Amino acid sequence: MPKWYAESKKPDTSALYKGQKFADNIKNYLEIRYFTDMEFGKFMDRMAETGILNDTIVVISGDHGQGPDSAVGIVMDDATEQYDILNTLADITGVPEGGFEQDGVGRSLKRKIKFGERIVYSNNPTRKMSVVHGHDRLRFAKSTEYMLLHNADTDHDMNIDLLPSLSEAEREEWIRWRDARRRINDYYTKRWEAKNRLLATGC
Repeated sequence: MPKWYAESKKPDTSALYKGQKFADNIKNYLEIRYFTDMEFGKFMDRMAETGILNDTIVVISGDHGQGPDSAVGIVMDDATEQYDILNTLADITGVPEGGFEQDGVGRSLKRKIKFGERIVYSNNPTRKMSVVHGHDRLRFAKSTEYMLLHNADTDHDMNIDLLPSLSEAEREEWIRWRDARRRINDYYTKRWEAKNRLLATGC
């Protein structure tokens, strides 16, 4: 965080971390959250004052994989990814006229489907690639046979590998999804590298 904020007076949040095992970490997290909320509020106020918010949709997303047990509005309890945002906004706003439904990698979350029918592909540089289906996430490497399957809701820290409990058919299905994810990654990697556009300023 900026030096000016680190040295500034902040709200007393000690009731939330006092006596906790990782009190210092919780205190730091609460302070950076307060800073984020404060600066984001200023940003939104400036956009409102200039009229930008009159025709602008603001999307706030996070990638922690965890959150508070409360929500306002609709909760999507299924596998989704950030690449679904464009399709969803286009569908909601009617672009093109009549709505928007794409059959590519991303999809509109406005279109209701049965839970667990869809898989999403994710890529965390610190935790290899992954395929998410329902609440289960398969972690794997680009080329080795390493795989780990865990429940992203109940086992965020990946302590229990679910692969040994699967039937042969279920395991083969996860491998098929893994291989599809690798092919997509290879396709886009080669496409970008071939055109030398990865670091191009006009990309």
